[in-house]
Amino acid sequence: MGLINFIKSLIKKTNNRQVYPEPETLILWEGNKTVKFHWWPMKDQGNYYKCLKNNLYASGGCLDKYDSLFHMKSCEYQKKNYYRHTDSDKPDANWAGFCDSAALLSCTRKYPSHSVKVCYNENSVVFTPEDIEGLMIIVSRNTVSKGLTRFYGERYNYKHLDDINEPYPEDLVNILRDVCSDNIPFAIDICKKDSVWNYAYNSVLVKKVTYYPERFIDKVSKLSKTDNLLYYNFVINSTAYPEKNINIWGWHCEETNKGGWLSDEHPDFVWKKYSLSGPWKGVCDINPDVSVSQVYEIYMASISGIDEVYL
Repeated sequence: MGLINFIKSLIKKTNNRQVYPEPETLILWEGNKTVKFHWWPMKDQGNYYKCLKNNLYASGGCLDKYDSLFHMKSCEYQKKNYYRHTDSDKPDANWAGFCDSAALLSCTRKYPSHSVKVCYNENSVVFTPEDIEGLMIIVSRNTVSKGLTRFYGERYNYKHLDDINEPYPEDLVNILRDVCSDNIPFAIDICKKDSVWNYAYNSVLVKKVTYYPERFIDKVSKLSKTDNLLYYNFVINSTAYPEKNINIWGWHCEETNKGGWLSDEHPDFVWKKYSLSGPWKGVCDINPDVSVSQVYEIYMASISGIDEVYL
């Protein structure tokens, strides 16, 4: 092409497109790594092997093993209180589970690293990492400080008059600034409808810009014809759940102090909890037939390289 013609082509391309100011980075944050914990649905999977991998009350599962060793009835309690039939017509049948516990643990704990042989009253049972994970889900609410919980966003569902658009972009910026003030990951309910899907996130990039992606041109054309519209791009990622990474856009008008979403989906609410240091104590919040302190000892053995514990 030749250097002169190449420069002319660059000038022509530049003249034919709008040149935007540099974006303003509002938040650039990376917290501790998150690890994946299963959400353990309540709905009966209808198959022995699928139940074993998905239902906490499954025959041969973590609670069944726990009861066989400690002579408890936690499996029976779990099925009585946290169960959906395979043909259940309950509105939450397909999403009821323990995604909140999974997200909580993903933010605050390491995943169990290896199996542990647990001895009790001259009997013993081997708990695999998956078994220990299931027990951790059961005691999850006892592993965090209740006083330090942060919760942002009004819960939306069709039975209440809550605003489906909240938190608005400007509010979400402030929420993220707060939960990104330390290195502990946080959780987001990513679904703005009646179902709840919580996932753990550990990196955030928020930019304020004067432009928007071309795919939103129809939505922007319906907004107020003002020169003071600004746009926010939220990139919120998870090392544990990369398939749930978020990349969304919103707008804000400084003149009217109003805003909204260009993207169809946005966070419903954001929350953050902090792990307790030392042994877990108290009556198990989810299943009172499980000893919180026993699960703590089993978990600590798993992540500490101890193959056998006596309880």
